[in-house]
Amino acid sequence: MIRALILALLLAPPALAQTLFDAGRVGMVEMYRPQSGEDDRPQLRLVRGGQRLWQTRAWGFEVLDPPLRTAVDTPMLTGITGWSGGAYCCWTLHVFARTAQGLAHAGDIPLGKRSPEHLRLQEPDSTLIRIADPAHDFWDYVSSLGADIGPLVPFAWDGRRLAADAAAMRRASAADCPAVPTPDPGSWSRFNPGQPNPATELARASLCRIYIGQAASVDQVLALFPAEERALREATERQMKARLACSTHAAILRRINDRTPLIPTTCRQNGPDYTAVSTLLERRPSR
Repeated sequence: MIRALILALLLAPPALAQTLFDAGRVGMVEMYRPQSGEDDRPQLRLVRGGQRLWQTRAWGFEVLDPPLRTAVDTPMLTGITGWSGGAYCCWTLHVFARTAQGLAHAGDIPLGKRSPEHLRLQEPDSTLIRIADPAHDFWDYVSSLGADIGPLVPFAWDGRRLAADAAAMRRASAADCPAVPTPDPGSWSRFNPGQPNPATELARASLCRIYIGQAASVDQVLALFPAEERALREATERQMKARLACSTHAAILRRINDRTPLIPTTCRQNGPDYTAVSTLLERRPSR
């Protein structure tokens, strides 16, 4: 009898809906597994009062634990990550908040390559939430190796959703950015695992300044490219502009930097400037 019951449980089809977060009468978030159709990705659904208020599709939904909070007087936020599928990429953070009206969808934030097991958005006993901008992932991708530049963006509750916090971005200083490197002359043409190219590190220092509203100081950083690396500097600037134009934070970055020309208004994702530095590095022989 027991053996038959275990066999029946093993052979039973998976439940169509699985509750991932239950806030009681104010709402719940569930994962629904479609049984047939062209798109067999699970659905993430926000349900309240028997009504479906929001939904999306992805793979591998996971609930972040513990919940997030941006201040004592703001709602408790539940984060659920979803994976698009594919090597290395990409994850999205779906945010839900307990509001006076009930459980509500409060934002979809791209995470890029940052998978849930490596994700830490908030330190213990802290209300500061910082999320890396994935627009600068795979920065100097060369021969299957690469480095990522992830400028950190502070997020806060704006009364309706979890959103990038312009005031907090402006409060940061250059001291909060990575140190500007002083590379040796022979390192510019090398690409070694764990040792990013100096051009990558100068781009990292430059982008950090843009993300705190100090784009005017970027020229001082880029001036550290040696004269013989003029082509690499120009390619780095083109790549920075292309990636910034395609960032989900482009509008707020233009605002805090007084509409700097470093952030064009047209996004041409995966165009030649999007990987300008990698193209140059791939053509260079190792020394």
